[in-house]
Amino acid sequence: MAESNAHSLLDSESKTCESLVKGHITNILKTETKNMVFERIHRLGKPTRTDKPRPIIARFHYYGDRERVRNEAFARKENLKQHNLSVGVQMPKEWRDARQDLYPTLREEKRKGNNVKFVGDKLFINGKRFTPNNTH
Repeated sequence: MAESNAHSLLDSESKTCESLVKGHITNILKTETKNMVFERIHRLGKPTRTDKPRPIIARFHYYGDRERVRNEAFARKENLKQHNLSVGVQMPKEWRDARQDLYPTLREEKRKGNNVKFVGDKLFINGKRFTPNNTH
């Protein structure tokens, strides 16, 4: 059983990344992991002497499992915040950079009450693709 704080994600010789991930999915997201299959689970970066945990990357074998975990993470985001955890999809650097430039527009359009969402690296406002050169 995983502890319920960020320190449980610290590098540990006694627990594997898979047992940590499955423990948090079970205990915090309240999702069964018995039949979940992972392609690979590993930490990012090199170990350091600080007490800051390194991120863990988990590649699900089945897309449905990944989406079930993502949906539960969204539904329980306050619970995740209390445990100093997050769940997300790893995106290419090009997408992250493109989104970074569009976040001010996203916030402004949300403030106006428009339906705004990202699809990959593209921003859609009220169902129409936004490009910086034109107004939606």
